[in-house]
Amino acid sequence: MRKSYLWLLGTTTAITLTTLPAAAAADHFYGGFEFGLTHSPSSSLERNSDDLRLEVQRELGPVGGLYFGKKVGSRRFEIEYLLRSNNFKSLEVTDPGTSGLSGKSLADGTQKKYNLMVNGWQTLLGNETDWSLLAGVGVGLSQVKISGLKTDTVSFANTSKWVPAVQAMVQIVKPFGQGLEMGVGYRYMHNFNEDFASKAFEYKSFNHEVFARISWRFGGEEPSTPAPEPVMAPAPKPEPKPAVQVAPPAPAVAVKEVVKPIERPRPKPFIVYFDFDKSDITATAAQIINNAAKAYREFNAVQIDTVGHTDRAGSNQYNDALALRRAEIVKAALVSEGVPAHKIMIENKGETKPDVTTGDGVREEKNRRVEIKLIY
Repeated sequence: MRKSYLWLLGTTTAITLTTLPAAAAADHFYGGFEFGLTHSPSSSLERNSDDLRLEVQRELGPVGGLYFGKKVGSRRFEIEYLLRSNNFKSLEVTDPGTSGLSGKSLADGTQKKYNLMVNGWQTLLGNETDWSLLAGVGVGLSQVKISGLKTDTVSFANTSKWVPAVQAMVQIVKPFGQGLEMGVGYRYMHNFNEDFASKAFEYKSFNHEVFARISWRFGGEEPSTPAPEPVMAPAPKPEPKPAVQVAPPAPAVAVKEVVKPIERPRPKPFIVYFDFDKSDITATAAQIINNAAKAYREFNAVQIDTVGHTDRAGSNQYNDALALRRAEIVKAALVSEGVPAHKIMIENKGETKPDVTTGDGVREEKNRRVEIKLIY
């Protein structure tokens, strides 16, 4: 019956995790450690040799361990290893059987559980840059180890056994930039088939826990929102026609005064925007670069400066390299439009000159850009 229940719970868990909708998010590996407090409520212990039945009470104890997993969309899959420990507090005889024991006694000894679990999490609320609510389930194995369970007069158990285990969890997590994430939550852990010493006695236990987690991301990109369409620089105003003023008729030959033509205003810098952590030239960006090359020829510019920028997500060293790569890509595109390579200067500002001021680690689409400046 218990094996059927475990199989049904595992099957239900798998179906639930694979049918819940996945939100768009950056995939990545992560790992970390957790710690907290575990409560193992009172439960029964039955000795089969003399039909003795006891009620076992345990004290509050610590729980801690490590985990490693991968985030896929709104889901997370991980392997977890935990150790939890509860000291025995007392034993109370509920059915003496043929043992002759009775009453309630203080107890010595420790209950430890070494758990190796496979967990699945689903994001229920929140987003990737703020608080999120996650729910999860796990299946695996638990080594239940009973050390020195005894009273002043009787020794009951000193043994261990691996048994199947399941758990259900909920946690609230928050990212803090640079791949760091912290969370707090609750877990219910349940063990099955705790028949020890070739079924010499049966022992039941389960745990309620509160925990805190600290984890780091490995690889992947920061979650991003779609970048807006690049903004094209204003087109040059039409060249005004020369104004001609005619002097009033005079006895002599009329003289026409010609006014010097008004010069066209020089274009403002052309701005090419990029997607998060990308240096690819989109179709819209290619048109902006084409317009910049035409303006270079029409206004007889002597030089073009391409200045690369990034937002503040990522390290300074990485953003410097990304900004330089973007500026070089734009230069190559200008050369393909007929601008001489030696007329194009590259400058790298990284995240130091944002168009929109933000905090460190914040993604801002208007800061991921290359400015094309015509020098006259």
